[in-house]
Amino acid sequence: VARALAAILAVIILGLLGTTPAAAATLAPKDQQCLTCHSLPGLTKPLSDGTTLPLQVDATHFADSVHAPLGCTGCHAGISLPSHPGAGLTIASRQAFAASMSQQVCATCHTSEFQQWGHSVHAALVRQGDQRAPVCTNCHAPHTMIKGEAASIATVPCKSCHATIFAAYAGSVHGILRAHGNAEAPLCFNCHGAH
Repeated sequence: VARALAAILAVIILGLLGTTPAAAATLAPKDQQCLTCHSLPGLTKPLSDGTTLPLQVDATHFADSVHAPLGCTGCHAGISLPSHPGAGLTIASRQAFAASMSQQVCATCHTSEFQQWGHSVHAALVRQGDQRAPVCTNCHAPHTMIKGEAASIATVPCKSCHATIFAAYAGSVHGILRAHGNAEAPLCFNCHGAH
């Protein structure tokens, strides 16, 4: 409770001073308003399973992301300032939140990718209740996504979960060629599908 009150007090003070993170200055005023709170380090929401959901958004990374032109409410359409924060909103777990957001938000704009994912081993694992199975936001960080990031050997998301297989790939002719700048050399998704 004390931490929540401190965060609210900080928001009020920052709002009165007109202070927002420097990078947020390139964002729309509504987004700057959101980032007044959501750029605070350590901002989290307690979840039903006893863990927390990080709510901090790095303003600089968001301003540079492919989703910045959409603004905060482009994805978080159900949020309105008078009814926010949603302290009464119960979220079971990070995985439940991520799965819900993927289905309700990501699929809206990324329809074909979401359909591809729906036929993947990852989706099958989600349907089986595997709490470790990846959904959209496990591989693509929505607040920091840069165009082409998933196609770079340095930032390909597959290696986060498939480190051993990726290490073998990196030592293969394909991995060596890709690491030396040959964009024609196949990466994970060229053989195994992107989703």
